[in-house]
Amino acid sequence: MPKNAETEKRSYEIAPKTLASLRRLPSRETRDLVIGALKFGMRHRLTKSGIMLYGDNGQSTSIHFSNSDTRVNQNIKKHLRQLGYEPGRK
Repeated sequence: MPKNAETEKRSYEIAPKTLASLRRLPSRETRDLVIGALKFGMRHRLTKSGIMLYGDNGQSTSIHFSNSDTRVNQNIKKHLRQLGYEPGRK
């Protein structure tokens, strides 16, 4: 996905209902990854058991509120990169 200055500088506000739901995520690192993706401007949908993130390229990923394995944060980072968001970049 080509990156340009317009894509790099976009920043969005997060709705209070979404922030309240993110408190249920398993760890602070997971929460920070999701908040960064939402501020980047990814579309999202809250579900009963987690949050769905949608990239500009038509792909999606789900992040569950339960911590099912020890590699959860590495997997989230991998999926966010596939959706077009590079975790750790501002």
